[in-house]
Amino acid sequence: MNDPTTFNTTTFWRICDSQGVCHCDYRLTIYHCVEQDDFYKMNLAVIIATALGLVAGIPMLAWRTFHHKQNIFDIREGIPRPKPVESLCFFIILFNIVRIIHAVITLTDVAPYPPLRLFIFDLCWVFALNGFVSYVFGVTQTLLTSNRVLYDAWISSPKFVDILGVLINILPYIFMNVGSIGSGIFAAQNNYDMAFTFLRVGYFSAAIYTCAVGISVIYFGQRLISLMNEPLLLHSNIPATLARLKASSFKVKVTVTVGSIALGCMCIIASVYGSIYTTATTNRVASLFLSSFISFLGPIASFIILVVIFLSPNVLAGIPKQDFDDDYANYPSLHSTSQDAQLHYKSASDQHTTSFLSNWFQCLRPSELAIDHRDPDEEKQQHFSSMPTSEALTVLQQDSRPGSIFKQPI
Repeated sequence: MNDPTTFNTTTFWRICDSQGVCHCDYRLTIYHCVEQDDFYKMNLAVIIATALGLVAGIPMLAWRTFHHKQNIFDIREGIPRPKPVESLCFFIILFNIVRIIHAVITLTDVAPYPPLRLFIFDLCWVFALNGFVSYVFGVTQTLLTSNRVLYDAWISSPKFVDILGVLINILPYIFMNVGSIGSGIFAAQNNYDMAFTFLRVGYFSAAIYTCAVGISVIYFGQRLISLMNEPLLLHSNIPATLARLKASSFKVKVTVTVGSIALGCMCIIASVYGSIYTTATTNRVASLFLSSFISFLGPIASFIILVVIFLSPNVLAGIPKQDFDDDYANYPSLHSTSQDAQLHYKSASDQHTTSFLSNWFQCLRPSELAIDHRDPDEEKQQHFSSMPTSEALTVLQQDSRPGSIFKQPI
């Protein structure tokens, strides 16, 4: 890859002009090009930034797995179900480890094999996607299996959520690696035309996938946050305090917001490289900006999320799993509501969906962080202790405010 006979000629990893001025693809090599010194410093900074992520993530994961006896995945239902905090920390640690390995390889110029270097570079981003998706679906499943009202409002089959989460976690290994591995193999064979073709396929596949995942997670994350703040949920039989629900809602907001911004940036940069790879690589300013942005995007985003989780790592610890074989006669269920109430929920859901993007950026207002220190379980018990189930359900329906996004199971 750094053969002296190719220093002044165009290859897949180094593009040179007629005057012998060369520009490097930072994923493959950083030497013998005009950006050499800048890429060298950038990789050193990346190692430091990712090391901070390891310092924050490893102790947190060790504390929760060894001290609190938490599993990273729950396989009791037959399908791997990620635990929110544990799976997030696990994949962030893998992301940072693989990112450090790639930076060390490019700095020391070992393993000069294009498919390997490209695979390692893309693998770290697959782990980043896995961590983000696992956290969102982990929180969803924790709440779904804790409350019958939320169970009815979201979907009547947690298995569907499990399968969807597994598919979204597996697909990046195909979309993010086919193009890079294929381009690396053809580059090693000096078939640069096919290498650049696979390169564009890989970039556009990554752009489409990250865009689709980003939009989907914004929608489902925003819907989940709204469900967590519903009066019907707060007054139901969920064994968690109002303070915990508010804290959990805030952390989901931050995680989904930061992760969605990162996914959007990845989509844009992948589209740019797929469309104008040669121009972006041979323009020194553009190359340094894009490579630096994508190099620090992951470490910074993961560090912010870890800090937010670290502020209260036991947010969901007090929400036990309910057995859906139990008798739910005492649980207010949306399926037992009147037809008019269900139509109200559906109408409000449609109105909420059309404006969820505008409301999304208002969800981080500090005023929403105020915590009511009254015990909602005690109030609920006093309020409904003498009521029959039907009368309690009527009160709960009257307490629901417009804007609820409860609707029929999808």
